[in-house]
Amino acid sequence: MRHHITGMFICLVLLAGILSPAISTHDPSPRDDTSVISHPTADADEASAFSYTLVDAGHGDIKPVLENTSTYLAEPGNPLLPQAVHHYELPFGVTDVAVNVTIPGHHEQMLARDIAPASAPVPYDMSPAVDAGFHKNAAVYGSSQAYPDRWSSVHVGCGLNATGHRVTHVTVEIYPLRYRPADDVLMVAESADIDISYSERAAPCIGNDAYDLVVIAPEAFTGMLERLVDHKNGHGVDTLLKPAEDIYREYDGVDRPEQIKYFIRDAIEQWNTSYVLLVGGLQSLLYGTARDTPNHGTEDWHLPVRYSNLRDEQMGDPGFLCDLYFADVYRTGGVFDDWDSNDDGVIGARNMPGVADDTLDLYPDVYVGRLPCRNSREVEACVDKIITYENTAYGTEWFRRIVAVAGDGLQDQEDLDIRWDTNEVPDGEYIIHAQSRSTITGEWGPVDEVVVTVSHQQESSLHFSEDDHLRIDSYPGPAIAEITSPSDGDVLGTTDVDFTPSQAYMGSLWANVTYIDGVMHIRGKSYDPRPYGYHTDIKAWVENENGETVFSQQKTDIRSYCDCEWTTGNREVGGGRAGAFHYMPDTFDKIFLWASNGNFTSQADVIETMSQGCGFAFFFGHASPSTMIVNMPGMPGGFSQSAEIGLQPINIGTPVFPMNSIENTDRLPIVAVMGCHNSQFNVTLLNSIAGWNRIWTGFYPTPECWSWWLTRLPRSGAIATIGCTALGPGSFDQAFVPDTGCWIFPELFRQYGEQGHTVLGAAVGQTITSYLSTFGQSNAIDVQMVQELALFGDPSLKIGGYP
Repeated sequence: MRHHITGMFICLVLLAGILSPAISTHDPSPRDDTSVISHPTADADEASAFSYTLVDAGHGDIKPVLENTSTYLAEPGNPLLPQAVHHYELPFGVTDVAVNVTIPGHHEQMLARDIAPASAPVPYDMSPAVDAGFHKNAAVYGSSQAYPDRWSSVHVGCGLNATGHRVTHVTVEIYPLRYRPADDVLMVAESADIDISYSERAAPCIGNDAYDLVVIAPEAFTGMLERLVDHKNGHGVDTLLKPAEDIYREYDGVDRPEQIKYFIRDAIEQWNTSYVLLVGGLQSLLYGTARDTPNHGTEDWHLPVRYSNLRDEQMGDPGFLCDLYFADVYRTGGVFDDWDSNDDGVIGARNMPGVADDTLDLYPDVYVGRLPCRNSREVEACVDKIITYENTAYGTEWFRRIVAVAGDGLQDQEDLDIRWDTNEVPDGEYIIHAQSRSTITGEWGPVDEVVVTVSHQQESSLHFSEDDHLRIDSYPGPAIAEITSPSDGDVLGTTDVDFTPSQAYMGSLWANVTYIDGVMHIRGKSYDPRPYGYHTDIKAWVENENGETVFSQQKTDIRSYCDCEWTTGNREVGGGRAGAFHYMPDTFDKIFLWASNGNFTSQADVIETMSQGCGFAFFFGHASPSTMIVNMPGMPGGFSQSAEIGLQPINIGTPVFPMNSIENTDRLPIVAVMGCHNSQFNVTLLNSIAGWNRIWTGFYPTPECWSWWLTRLPRSGAIATIGCTALGPGSFDQAFVPDTGCWIFPELFRQYGEQGHTVLGAAVGQTITSYLSTFGQSNAIDVQMVQELALFGDPSLKIGGYP
């Protein structure tokens, strides 16, 4: 039997258009395989008001903003265009899913300026050498071909939905605006008809609820895991312990990760298993081969790992650890998904030179967590912690405490570009002044002064300086104005100067040193170093040797965001989103160890606060497998000068092992950490020192990664950690509309706090599903975001324990 779903968008019109209400999503039970599904087309007269605007994007470009959506087609270097993503659920196992998107007509709008290009993702790693400039792809911007080359794209996959049913997910990405750059033409869809049809088939037979949880571990660990099995069974979580060696004997596959995945498929179909706990990491703390082939690590591992072959040329990760592979069991039709759709032997390929991309499903069909234990001591410590937590955490006061550790992340300083024409002023010495005002308090901050020489006979000599850290005594503090160019002693002479200073973090966006045709582009920073102090006013004036003002200018609403604080916070942040703690119930005591409020000054503050116990902790900052740092608001003095260690496993100084100093015995949080490579669990002491195979530790010695060290500590640290195995991506946006890591981690808290997912694996898995259903898969960075998210912990963990 063939079924259809239909719907329609109505009239996208420049500045004052209307659009039909979002097409409702059919959410059938996966066992409902007979009904015909239909959505009538909305009448235009009944449609809600919907408009888009063209806003200034800086650098002479514009940016289209579509109301009621914050998602964009954001391929670095190509035009940044809004997309409307719609998600549907069909019965599990249906086949021949056909999605037909028809654009009955469109009109064309002439543009006076280019549409801005999408910037490259910005990693929250430890390197300040980041070029986040808006570089244009010459081939696209010089073409008369429409970009994108179609009005829509579609992705179909299978996975668990919010109610725990296995369904077919259909994600439709509509591109209502397309752009012909060489012709300066914006193509605007007048409407879009969507028709979805599919055929029934007998879905894979799902088992009889025999085992909720399956634990997979090497035989060497099974004896220590028996206590965990007994504990789970005692709480009604029917659990099976399966030795990995048995799987290798009983199942075929191209490699051991695939053999394990075939067993997981059988666990679903025989026992209706919802949770899978993988136990085992590298065999040694000292050394070991992290990656046997581009596809997997097996030889030196207690339990094998899968590597994704998604290569992000902008960010530099040549593939990374990916446990989502084990969770994504089915593709469309309920067919086993081996992540090698083109059968070329390269698993999960995307953007690999000379390798065709694989079409991946990515929706979790089972909730997977891993305890990457190196030895029996770590297994025993984790088993003890899980049992104690689930038996004792319920109703405790400490569980109702949640802690955020964050500061500034990206140098999103708006380009001040105050232009002083020196052609009409006489030679001599001049003092440039700048002062900023907080729009929260209305108070003006300290004045920055720079002394320069104007000479119509000498060659110009200009440089960059950044010393605003010398004018900040404590946090929160007054608004800061900082002139970075020109600098003290500079000569504004006869020759032009134009360069991006290498020491300025993300400097191409705000810190270019520019003096052309006698016009000095005064640049620098204006920011309010207090919580949510994102807007300032700034005034600049120039005095001659007699104290006379020869130039003045004032600018208002200069934007600079502490993105990490906003992401962990409790306010709305734009695009219909809010910070993570906004989604947590008011019954929680929300503790903000932020740089801007003065509660964070060093990792000693973190150790002291964590030692009191808490139910959740959210760390956000630049990071590596060996550390996590917090930058002060506005990054005074530059990236390195403003950085403080937030928390690390090993310290050069005291305490030598900071994480071990957390005295939160049996009062353990679920820790979310947004940063680069915190959860890259293939590090060893030797490869972290040598930096082999892109280990990303910066040659800083650590035998285990940040997230796992915190999780495997006996009776302290964390009960579970969720973090990134690769470069944690953030996309630069001066309006701070969150995506990538700034979206997915707050979504984790929303899944618990608002959606009611009180089992850890379901909260993490539905976070991934929600992300894919919101952003689609057109942007490679969105695919990377879900692939690199790793859960170290028991996926069947009852958050807050059992009564």
